Amino acid sequence: MRKRDGEIEPFDHEKLLGGVLRAVEKRPVSEEEARSIADEVEDELLSNGGNVVETSKIGEKVSERLRDVDEVAYLRFVSVYKEFDDPAEFERELDRIKEE
Repeated sequence: MRKRDGEIEPFDHEKLLGGVLRAVEKRPVSEEEARSIADEVEDELLSNGGNVVETSKIGEKVSERLRDVDEVAYLRFVSVYKEFDDPAEFERELDRIKEE
């Protein structure tokens, strides 16, 4: 996978799972559901034929699944992966969810 700074590193399932678990912490989402999200994303990446994938694409895949499971977990995850710098960015994302 290619990080934002251009560095390429191997995909780390445990790192992905850790991010999902942090997002769903204290939410009505089971560890099994969180593991399933991480597994689905990994399977999708593996079906990509070993091509280098941008970390932003991985974040999009995870956030799509989290949005369907729990909107608060989704917001937690995207606030980190999109690197929200100020509350206004968080508020815009929250407004987008409300509109949908």
